[in-house]
Amino acid sequence: MTNPNYSKQQIEKILAEERFAYHRVNLPYGLHTRGRDRRRTRDLIFPQSLAGKSVLDVGSALGYFCFEAETRGATRVLGIERDVERFRQACLLKQIIGSRVEFLQRDILQHSLDEKFDYVCLLNVLHHLDDPIHAIHLLAPLAREVLIIEFPTIEDAKFCKTTRIRFPKHYNRLPLMGVSSRKATSKKTDGGQTFVFTPPALIRILQDHQPLFREVEIIDSPVRGRKIALCRK
Repeated sequence: MTNPNYSKQQIEKILAEERFAYHRVNLPYGLHTRGRDRRRTRDLIFPQSLAGKSVLDVGSALGYFCFEAETRGATRVLGIERDVERFRQACLLKQIIGSRVEFLQRDILQHSLDEKFDYVCLLNVLHHLDDPIHAIHLLAPLAREVLIIEFPTIEDAKFCKTTRIRFPKHYNRLPLMGVSSRKATSKKTDGGQTFVFTPPALIRILQDHQPLFREVEIIDSPVRGRKIALCRK
């Protein structure tokens, strides 16, 4: 992958000057940003081919999953990011890569979309929201095929630290929500952790309280203490 608009030296200079610290995004000349390698999650949530599909990533951060969806053939990819700095960096990475992914800087919960997408991703965002159930109800109608939610459970290390739960696996089998301490988990970039969910609790929200999805499959996330819900229409 090369982009004639940027030389290797120019990209290396940008990498030295910018703090790309969230996701590892592949760049031309074998370079990449710092951050967590999310390839295992990518392979769990996306098929090998997304040809002809549209993808929405809510809370897209640096755009890693957007770029990967484009690489797999998605014809329409939109990343929504509320944070101004992450949005700016995602747009910069888009230029470096030479991508056609579209990014919007907005709060989708305040200004929703009229457009529907085959795949809607909500990855590690739910636990930063003050009203996560409302967010699920807003996003579910936007998904034609699948809503993908990656979320922390009661086994999440940050939650366990603030609650001192001794046997989190036991509680994770029950339909429970955990309330985090905003003061103990607050970060400048995300506002801190609000709520965590057990898999049975999320399934009840998605299928019992309202029949939002035909099928909900819960799988292990590569991130310790987290799960991924594959919610199919």
